[in-house]
Amino acid sequence: MTTYPHLTSPIKIGKHTFRNRIESAPTIFSSLTLVPFLAARVLRMIEDRARGGCASVVHGEISVNFDDSLRPIVAGEGKMIRLTVDFKDYTAPAFATFRKNADVIKRHGAVAMAELSHFGIEKPLLEDGIQPLG
Repeated sequence: MTTYPHLTSPIKIGKHTFRNRIESAPTIFSSLTLVPFLAARVLRMIEDRARGGCASVVHGEISVNFDDSLRPIVAGEGKMIRLTVDFKDYTAPAFATFRKNADVIKRHGAVAMAELSHFGIEKPLLEDGIQPLG
């Protein structure tokens, strides 16, 4: 008898059928796919997880506050990276990139998912001194 008898069996949740119970944790900040010199690496990593057998691959840290997702993000050592994403504009190049990521995941039979994040007061002040909401 196995300790986890259902781990490798399919499960239907809503309209999605997951091929097993294994999820790839959200370890990639989704906007990194918009950085030209990182995009190919991030896409390969996402694809490897789907190809490797995960039933779902989760993109990390999608802002729940669309106004602040249009602002730059703070990287290491306080440097600003201008990766603005308008999640409401489905015709934008950023949306096409995220769609490509989802297509790569689905090509290997996995379900593409997103981790919603709201940092609130923990997110650093932006260069204009305004406290972002998420």
